[in-house]
Amino acid sequence: MMQEDQFSIKVGLKIKQLREEKNITQLQLADKCDMEKNNIGRIENGRRSIKLFTLARICKAFDMSLSEFLKDF
Repeated sequence: MMQEDQFSIKVGLKIKQLREEKNITQLQLADKCDMEKNNIGRIENGRRSIKLFTLARICKAFDMSLSEFLKDF
């Protein structure tokens, strides 16, 4: 079973990968999600656990569903 910190790292890496694929900066993603840029950085680095509501906002910014985001977990 995956530990919470491992999950946070995996989620963060996937967010970073999606962000880079779409050629947007952390600041641009933060603006789309009504978040602080520093929080995006902490999430991407796995230093912050992500709430479901926050993940839903990020998924919406990437124009994808939560289930699509989580399908490989």
